[in-house]
Amino acid sequence: MGNILSVFRLVYKLYFAVCYILSAIVLYPWFYYYLVRNDHQERAFALMRKWAKFLIRIIGIRIKIDYEAELPAKPYVICANHTSYLDIIVMYEIIPDFFLFLGKSDLQKWPFIRVFFRAMNIPVHRNKGFKAGKALEPAAAGLKAGKCIAIFPEGQIHEEVPKLHRFKNGAFKLAIDQQVPIVPITYLTNYRRFSYHTDLFGYSSPGYSKIIIHKPISPNAEEDLVHLRERTFTVIDNALKDYADNGRNSR
Repeated sequence: MGNILSVFRLVYKLYFAVCYILSAIVLYPWFYYYLVRNDHQERAFALMRKWAKFLIRIIGIRIKIDYEAELPAKPYVICANHTSYLDIIVMYEIIPDFFLFLGKSDLQKWPFIRVFFRAMNIPVHRNKGFKAGKALEPAAAGLKAGKCIAIFPEGQIHEEVPKLHRFKNGAFKLAIDQQVPIVPITYLTNYRRFSYHTDLFGYSSPGYSKIIIHKPISPNAEEDLVHLRERTFTVIDNALKDYADNGRNSR
């Protein structure tokens, strides 16, 4: 049974890869036209949302969201735990407002992704402190222009998912400096829908992507960065623990 399950997981991941690559090839000219030949970020974002919806449906993922509150008025900073490459795709499905991603600079090297990553998102050099800090400047400018910013404050997918790891400071510095709310998001099951890409036989299957969009956290004018970071961490961490304690983390 174990061998059959491993084969299914591998085939499912290969199926996803084929769907992604073929659809990316088809859409590449449109992204190039919107983002390289013209500065049409809003149109490219709308296309990205349609692409995400297509990929989610074709690989058999169903979105199930628990809203603790409505999304606030723009701009705001989106903070989500990071458990799977599915997280990015799902983000475009569940957040209707235009946002810029702060993502690792390595994505600029990926075929197809780099055309919209360079134009619509903000690269972060994780291991270079000065360059990582510089990424906050365009993010702050985006917030001032009324755009939302999406960040995975853990900085990467860790091997111990769904366990939550220490948050980095960038998202919370942005929220305090620009006095915009944080929207915490908890991905409960994405790591089971599609595990880390290098683990070919790891968790992967169609099913529900269960998500909690939490109440916005508005920073107080006097609030320090550490306190805001820990408030946000606690919200997401408690949601993950509650889900596990209720015996649902295997679904």
